[in-house]
Amino acid sequence: MKLKILFSLIIFLISLGSFMIWKFLFKTKTILFLCVHNTLRSQMAEAYFNKFAKERGLNWRAKSAGFLEAKEINPQAITLMEEEGIEISNKKPKLITKKMMNQAEKIIVVCKECEEEGLCINLPKDKDITHWQIENPAEMHLSQAREIRNKIKEKVIKLIEELK
Repeated sequence: MKLKILFSLIIFLISLGSFMIWKFLFKTKTILFLCVHNTLRSQMAEAYFNKFAKERGLNWRAKSAGFLEAKEINPQAITLMEEEGIEISNKKPKLITKKMMNQAEKIIVVCKECEEEGLCINLPKDKDITHWQIENPAEMHLSQAREIRNKIKEKVIKLIEELK
């Protein structure tokens, strides 16, 4: 009887260990795109990343946030992404939290202004952080904003290839 209990316990521990290894190996990793308000560039980067990562079977998921509060997504971002067949009109700007930063394996600051205005000063030093330095298309004519969108798309595709 004791041997049977011991054997069951060993099987249970092996199963638990296998589950933990499986969970660790196949855990979805998180990338965090940051921008000033999370209304345009970071929203587009998140949408592109999630679309292309899923299509390529990459075990990563993107989130986005801003350093400063905003009420709604920039309508230009919605238009630009609709042109690409990606719906983001239901998205809302989010403020960055410590939890978001802690959960992210990689952080990408997409905007120029964040560094220039000192918004990045509180980013964790122990994270993989990249700065893309992308111009703000918020006040640009739609044709110029498309160039920024396309730059973000190219950078996201390159990033996904690097993560594979």
